[in-house]
Amino acid sequence: MIEPNNLKAPILWYLCLMGFRFVLNRLRSNGMTIGTVLLLVTVGSLAVFTMVAMAFFHMRFSNVVVNQRSARNIAESALSTALTKIWESDKYGVTRDTLDTIHITSTTDEAAEGFLAFNEADANRLGVPYSTNNFESEKAVEGGNGRTIPDSTVHLVAVGKCRGAQYKAEVLYYVPPYPNALASSGPVVSTGGLLVAGIPTVEKAAAMGPSGIEVDKLEPGHILSNAKGKKAIYLGPSSSVRGDVVAVGGIEVITPTDIQGEVRPNASPQTVPNLNVDDVFTRLDSIETRDKITAPTVADGHVVDYFTEAAAPLTVKGDLLLDGGVLYCRDDLNVQGKVTGNGAIFSLGDVKIDGGADLSAKDQVAVVAKGALELHGTSKDSQFFNGLIYSESEILASDITIIGAAVVNGDDKSPLELDNVTLVKTPLAVSMVIGTPSKPSFDAAVLKSGNKKDKIGLTGILGGSKTSYSYSPPDTESTLKSTLAGGLQISGFQMPKVDGEVKYSLLYEGVFSRAIGGLKTIGDLTPDEQAALELDTRRHYFAGDNLYIRYDRLTGVNREQAQSAYNTLKTQLESVLPSPVSYSIVEKKKKRILFFSSSKTKKTPAVFDPAEGLVLDVDGFLDTLREPRTKKGPTFIDLNLNQVFDPAETSKILLWKSF
Repeated sequence: MIEPNNLKAPILWYLCLMGFRFVLNRLRSNGMTIGTVLLLVTVGSLAVFTMVAMAFFHMRFSNVVVNQRSARNIAESALSTALTKIWESDKYGVTRDTLDTIHITSTTDEAAEGFLAFNEADANRLGVPYSTNNFESEKAVEGGNGRTIPDSTVHLVAVGKCRGAQYKAEVLYYVPPYPNALASSGPVVSTGGLLVAGIPTVEKAAAMGPSGIEVDKLEPGHILSNAKGKKAIYLGPSSSVRGDVVAVGGIEVITPTDIQGEVRPNASPQTVPNLNVDDVFTRLDSIETRDKITAPTVADGHVVDYFTEAAAPLTVKGDLLLDGGVLYCRDDLNVQGKVTGNGAIFSLGDVKIDGGADLSAKDQVAVVAKGALELHGTSKDSQFFNGLIYSESEILASDITIIGAAVVNGDDKSPLELDNVTLVKTPLAVSMVIGTPSKPSFDAAVLKSGNKKDKIGLTGILGGSKTSYSYSPPDTESTLKSTLAGGLQISGFQMPKVDGEVKYSLLYEGVFSRAIGGLKTIGDLTPDEQAALELDTRRHYFAGDNLYIRYDRLTGVNREQAQSAYNTLKTQLESVLPSPVSYSIVEKKKKRILFFSSSKTKKTPAVFDPAEGLVLDVDGFLDTLREPRTKKGPTFIDLNLNQVFDPAETSKILLWKSF
């Protein structure tokens, strides 16, 4: 098909020639001289050539505009594609993997292509500045085109190309961490002496020294209340908020009080995180190997280093140390001292903690209660709590500094009350993810269903069929029953950074059984197996048909150390377990119809590898601890406040422009 623009020149030629012929005939009829005619011909020709040139220029200009528009559209499509991937996982592009390169083509113009790359070599090859994911950094960095990229921001740069036309565009997309230091579905009340602020890391808070937090070095921290009353937020005298104070209802401030952000009463409700305590307990109940506390009290300095359940009300007569453990109470918990270490406390009842701790960059504790949560110290300048406190009823805190966040998610009457408290929000304190152990699978290819006989209606009278299964060679079953099989499972969570490096608290456990059958007691193991598994020195227990052995508790390790410890343990256990067992499953089918019968035998080769369950994806586990959205499931308890905070409420495009 001929485009309309391409018809303009022939039409103009034709009209001009017809017009010139008409004029020439008129001139001849009027007796004009040949000189006059030639002059008119020259002038007419110039006019024709001018119009034709203008037509071709217009046509070329139109093509350039179309190509440029196609290049722009495909470049912006590449940016939109990258933003979609960022929304799916904020780790996209962090490693600058070549797989994170985007190359798309247009559905309407086959010549249009768009490119975006985080890998610098790929970006250079494609002729586009590299993109940068700076979500996890605590400071600004320089982007591919020299632009400064703030923390919590991704910089995307794309180029679109179409028939020589080129269009480059960039986006700065900012997704802040959960913004509120204090958030409550009910009223927030401070009797006075409240300081609310933020700081990038617990390390920086600890570096300020035990004498107290240096206020002039703090960043914004906000207060939110979704209560509707006249005093949804009440701030007593001598309070300081280095951020916004926002409430659905009214806000009352008693002087002297310093609020450096906005004061917004009668605001729209915002999302208050809901950690769903009942759901957490459902997940914890699935841990067969949990420790149990049956006594009503435990002594000062009690250590919790695993998933530990208290079925009745529990009192700790002093300090409680969480050494990578999780304590969950089905009733009330009363700690008559401080809670330190790394781990979590969950309670279906009330929780009361009567002592603060030293300011330590190594501690990270989450306390999550369905009932009321009380946290009391003696001086906010010398006693600290590092972590998240959350209640579905109410929070009462006094004379203490909380390095973390405080959230109440109940109804609009559930209070968050503070008396002489400093609360400094840190990103890590609102992003704890607990990895619970998931039992490995090392089942043998056992008999499918024993013997099966079909008799339906007249089939039993006129005939029938029978299928049976057996092992080959004949001693296979006894061999599998005596074959020790093993696997590995991992549990733990991410700790605060040390010198800028991410650290983890992890526990490796061995899980052992038989290829057929199980292990119920220590008597089901031979003396040699007991010695090889180090049962005389390792904590172990039997649950179901399995033996569980706690091998390595790793605290404060980085990714490489975690992988190295796993490799060592895997090699050790591989030497303990026997070699793979090869056998066949024999399937025999017999059919009978009246007086006629037939049979058919089929052998299916099978191999049972006793060490198959030792394969463990350590990197994947650690990735999920840092980014739980990449692998949702029952093996992870997500206490990340950002999981229930809609980034669309405060995230924004800082920049979208061509260059």
